[in-house]
Amino acid sequence: MSARRAPEELAHLWRAWRENTRTMRNSYAGFVTLANQAARTNNFDNKGDLNLVEYGGSVFREQLSEAWTQLEPLYRQLHAYVRRKLRDAYGAHLVRERGPLPAHLLGDLWGQAWPLPYLLPFPDVPLVDVTNEMKRQGYTPRRIFEVADGFFASLGLESAPASFWRSSVLEDPKDTPVDCRTSSWDFCDGRDFRVKQCTKITQDDLVSAHHEMAHLQYFQQYRHLPYLYRRGPNPGFQEAIGLAVGLSVASQKYLRRIGLLAAGQGTSSASQLNTLMHLALRQLPFMPYARVLDQWRDGVLNGSIPREDWNCAWWDLRVNVQGVKPPEVRTERDFDPGAKFQVAADLSYTRYFVAFVLQFQVYQELCMAAGEFEPRDNGTQLHQCDFYQSTKAGDALRSMMQLGASVPWEEDLEVLTQGRETKLNAGAMREYYRPLEEWLTEQNKRRGEFVGWRADGEYCLYKKPFRATNCNLT
Repeated sequence: MSARRAPEELAHLWRAWRENTRTMRNSYAGFVTLANQAARTNNFDNKGDLNLVEYGGSVFREQLSEAWTQLEPLYRQLHAYVRRKLRDAYGAHLVRERGPLPAHLLGDLWGQAWPLPYLLPFPDVPLVDVTNEMKRQGYTPRRIFEVADGFFASLGLESAPASFWRSSVLEDPKDTPVDCRTSSWDFCDGRDFRVKQCTKITQDDLVSAHHEMAHLQYFQQYRHLPYLYRRGPNPGFQEAIGLAVGLSVASQKYLRRIGLLAAGQGTSSASQLNTLMHLALRQLPFMPYARVLDQWRDGVLNGSIPREDWNCAWWDLRVNVQGVKPPEVRTERDFDPGAKFQVAADLSYTRYFVAFVLQFQVYQELCMAAGEFEPRDNGTQLHQCDFYQSTKAGDALRSMMQLGASVPWEEDLEVLTQGRETKLNAGAMREYYRPLEEWLTEQNKRRGEFVGWRADGEYCLYKKPFRATNCNLT
């Protein structure tokens, strides 16, 4: 979807996937009945309320709403910019000046990420990528993980135990079938921690290795707790730690410190805007998509979205919240939410929304502890921060990690921030993307681009109930 440009082909791929996944609609109806029955057995009104128990209950919906309200102005600027670029590429007959974005043109089967290279502010300026330098220096999968382990040692945290190096799978064994999806493992004995990653010599896998070693560090820090507390305090918390470490590792400062990036390379404003946009196109569209998916699921589970309206209610949310429309009019014969695996498998998307917001809160705090960022100092920019070699940042991480799930997640956050924050706050995410938001705002204003969207047609045909009428036949 990101490599092809022909709109007819993209519409066919988009449609064909949904023709094959819509068959689960009846099965999903059965699942909803059983899931709600299980929730009521456990004294919840419905499965949607049960899903939020690890965040503190249904009151957490207010925090989710507030975080999205904080992000929405940034998202709308990105949306307006992307709409103009798509209109330039496909014409105003496909992409209307004030309309939602056609889902099939966004470079992703679901429209939850928009990884299109021509959307970069400066397409002729290459993204910073140290892959070739890693290969030139003879990096191996083991060396990548040794560098990642050294990152945490530099913070004054624990190194991986010897058993990690003996038992982990750090590259594709070739002679043995293996599921290459990256994962980290706590074998629950306080000693045996492992990672499984079919590592390739790339910058992406260098960042991924640091991410997985962040999970490993978490396992080591809370291993003293009773078993039930050996996890993150909410489903998105541990992922947020790994993502925050990834932001530091992907910074040009860190890549220079470990000898993979030459002095001065990638420091131009064009290069930095490209880097921010590259990440933003993968993160920012995801936020409203995640909101839509779990808002729709909430409505289905609590009955406010009746079964006969499932698909059209989905598109109402997609258009209103994300500003994305289908390439053709949909009907209630379709079941477009089922095109996403997490719907069929009953996997929460709230956890990823939470993880994406929290990662910037954690990252900002560690940057402040390292003296790399000061909110009121215009001389420091959050996206340029790297907390490598800061034992103060390590102390802050340790104090939070050691708590595991022994206290509510808000208290974990309070410990990390020394009382400054106790709830989800997307302000740090806005701060990280501030240079990009300023550039987008200026571009949209200069070109007179409409910020926001308006409905430009009918997107889904609701079933119209039959109503008997009195007819005078005389």
